[in-house]
Amino acid sequence: MKILVLDLYPTNSYRISKDQNGGYGTGNNYGKSIFTKFLNVLVNRSIEFPPLFSVQVMGELKKHGHELEYSKEIPKDASNFDLFIVASSIVSFETDIDAIKILTKLEKNT
Repeated sequence: MKILVLDLYPTNSYRISKDQNGGYGTGNNYGKSIFTKFLNVLVNRSIEFPPLFSVQVMGELKKHGHELEYSKEIPKDASNFDLFIVASSIVSFETDIDAIKILTKLEKNT
């Protein structure tokens, strides 16, 4: 089975992590002064890691012979996948819901 694991984030100027705060996620917005805007950009561009629960699921599925791909955006060839796993969190739920709506409208390439 060909499986796509999607790790989507809203577009903003600060860092979001889905794996912190007990799995609820956090958005680290440090403020609007010149220094804190710089800090937002620096942290957003320098610290990035996938949610560990998605990595664990990918490892288990790969062990059972499935073909897996990880992406931070919906790929153009999304209709070629058999299953989508969306790594969702409270901090990105609106983006996740929008993506799920797009994915449910895809026509399968068989």
